Amino acid sequence: MIFQNRKFSKKTKEKMRQKALARKEKFGWIVNPETIKKARINNLGKKLSKERSDKLHASWRGKHHTKKSKEKIRLGHEGKPKPWLRGKNSVNWKGGITPIEKAIRKSLKYKNWRKAVFIKDNYTCQECGKKSGNGKKVILNAHHLKPFSLFFETRFDINNGKTLCIDCHSKTDTYGGKMDLSDELFVDLLKQVRLELHSRMGTDICSELHFDCFDCKTRMFIGFINSWIDILTPFKPKK
Repeated sequence: MIFQNRKFSKKTKEKMRQKALARKEKFGWIVNPETIKKARINNLGKKLSKERSDKLHASWRGKHHTKKSKEKIRLGHEGKPKPWLRGKNSVNWKGGITPIEKAIRKSLKYKNWRKAVFIKDNYTCQECGKKSGNGKKVILNAHHLKPFSLFFETRFDINNGKTLCIDCHSKTDTYGGKMDLSDELFVDLLKQVRLELHSRMGTDICSELHFDCFDCKTRMFIGFINSWIDILTPFKPKK
């Protein structure tokens, strides 16, 4: 390379810096994106030699990012997916044993939904009005008005989210998977689930029940729900 092992004077470095800033102001970039793309394609699949790798490690040894630099890196990655760290690319990958419900709750999409709900409610509990500030920290949860486990279409609907402090959230009927079986809400939810399942069923109805058929499984589950509705309806609170 032309500049390999060459040291520049402070005056030359300043000139180079000024030219770089002028390019950024004029074009919006310091290095042409096309040049970066060509360099990336050219180096794709190539491995650094041990000598080069050792030099790079030595040049960074003992150095640390400043707080300002760390914040820039954090903001640059915030809200963006990291496919190179997920699934089979993760060092913690164990063959996909994480339950789907847990995986969804840990996904970036779910985190963005949760943050959007907090912003909508101004990071304030909608029941008791608690909010972090003045040295006081309040733990907030994003509560699903229509339960997460029962209503798939509204899982990421911001209007289905409600900001609650952890105390108020624990008092809700569906917190932690619990549900009051004598509550009118539960019967209504079962009916809504039944309608949802009916809408998901195919148009061709099997003449017999098959345990490996999705529609048949759905029909059996609807029958199970119907039995629960019949049992619980007499316990609905009288108005």
